[in-house]
Amino acid sequence: LAGLFPLSAIVFYAALIAVFIAAPAHRLVAAALFLIRLALQFAITGSCMKKLREHDLIPWLPVLDFYMMFIYPTLALSNLFFRSRRWK
Repeated sequence: LAGLFPLSAIVFYAALIAVFIAAPAHRLVAAALFLIRLALQFAITGSCMKKLREHDLIPWLPVLDFYMMFIYPTLALSNLFFRSRRWK
């Protein structure tokens, strides 16, 4: 279930790029959906960052979102192949 987040982000950005390239008439709708997603992300993740007193990371949220699309699957694959030892 945790793998659905990066997958949904990849599908969203791929669809956004496809709409901008293939359907110029719908660029305004695609931009509106992007801004809605960004606003929701700022509201949810931004409130968590404020509670954790990480105010300096809030402006970097769009960059971190793009970065996490690639980090989450990489970590999941590394956990499949490299098991860590349990602590005693």
